[in-house]
Amino acid sequence: MSLSVTEFCLNVYLPSKSPEIRALFAGTYGLPGKMLEDRVARAKALSDAGDIVDPNIDADGGDPLSVMQRRAFYGYINFPDMSQGSNVDPVSGKQILYDPSYSIKVSVAPVDYPPYSGPSPVGVFYVGQYAGNGLYNVINGAEKRFKNGDPWTENGIAYTFQTTVIPDYDFWKIDR
Repeated sequence: MSLSVTEFCLNVYLPSKSPEIRALFAGTYGLPGKMLEDRVARAKALSDAGDIVDPNIDADGGDPLSVMQRRAFYGYINFPDMSQGSNVDPVSGKQILYDPSYSIKVSVAPVDYPPYSGPSPVGVFYVGQYAGNGLYNVINGAEKRFKNGDPWTENGIAYTFQTTVIPDYDFWKIDR
């Protein structure tokens, strides 16, 4: 029995990922939305923090089943994670060696995607949807807890609280 693209993503791929990586999939497969630039910025921050992030799936939003099938078709056994950048020399077109400890196994077999068993997130969330121009909406009463310039880390991503002159219309700015 083969799985559909949606079934593979929701039932195999996503359960194997950390809550921070799963959060990148908001806006796809019926989950509430995030804009692509928000997704890529968060994926980069997670990668910079040491998470193994798939550049084509987790960051760019490619569906896991099709991406893995395409990689297998082209003979990949492993694929470099986002921290290693492109794995193809732009001049010669040849594959560049990469650190296998930060590589992603190319597979569509559910057995290769064991459920995530790492640490759980704290559970208090103050950062909302992407608002544009590098800013994120404030949720859950953050205006009562934070002052202008206060730092906050959520899902492994660092933000700074930004107040405005309009009451209850403050933002988070991602720290880059």
